Amino acid sequence: MILSLVILGALCIASLWVYWRSSPTTERRGALLAYDVSVALIVAGLAAGLALHLRASLATGPDRAWWPVLATLGAIALVPPSLTLAALLRNLLLFRPGSSRH
Repeated sequence: MILSLVILGALCIASLWVYWRSSPTTERRGALLAYDVSVALIVAGLAAGLALHLRASLATGPDRAWWPVLATLGAIALVPPSLTLAALLRNLLLFRPGSSRH
């Protein structure tokens, strides 16, 4: 469990760093900020939904003490693929260099 937490934690931190470092330069800073905040809220909502699902599923069983651990690991595991998908969408489709959408 500890090894999983260390590996997933490192992947989560690395993905957050890459997401923020790969932010495109654009004149539409407000739209970019709104997109980044929306991504953060969606990922947080997914993590909360996973935690609620695990709590409901495991609350009455013999593994009821493990739902917080599994919810934490699951939430941390959601971050890298979610941020990768969001960064690809942001950098390749929505805020491409040279795009003239206003």
